[in-house]
Amino acid sequence: MFPLSRFLAVVVFAATSLPAHAQWIASGRWGTETNWRYIVPGTWMVLRQDNTNQPVSIHAEGANHVGRIELWCDPETQASALRFDAYRGAALRQPAASTAETVTEPVIFDIDGQTFEHQFTYDPTHRLWTASGVLDAPFLDAFSWGTRLQLRNSAGDEITSYRLNGSSQAREALRRTCQF
Repeated sequence: MFPLSRFLAVVVFAATSLPAHAQWIASGRWGTETNWRYIVPGTWMVLRQDNTNQPVSIHAEGANHVGRIELWCDPETQASALRFDAYRGAALRQPAASTAETVTEPVIFDIDGQTFEHQFTYDPTHRLWTASGVLDAPFLDAFSWGTRLQLRNSAGDEITSYRLNGSSQAREALRRTCQF
């Protein structure tokens, strides 16, 4: 049997041994091409620059690696935004890059029954959804205490869902950086 203290030591070592510029490099992989580790979907990772006056972002992959989400804030401008990519499902309309069509979709964020409505805008060239102004105190409070974040389209169909493992630490990173 592997003792709990030893397990926690391994987890702490793995978390601190990643490079400062870690990111998603493949499904389930967080780090760099030469130094990465597997991250369970729904585990929130914090990416902070060395300078505390720089933007901070938090990231997670959806259930079964369906969709990656990034929430970030900039302390200088107090701007916040969301990026949603790596989604190949049918619950959001995704026109081909050749159409250059701008698409906006209403999206419902459901955190344990508490809902927040936002608009996603689709960039077909990069296959990327974005939203601005998503971070506010009610959303972040629900995010830090919740157990599951579900994204649904306007018809109520699930786009993907996220466990909220590490969400309170991720929320704290946003609070420290941007005073949300």
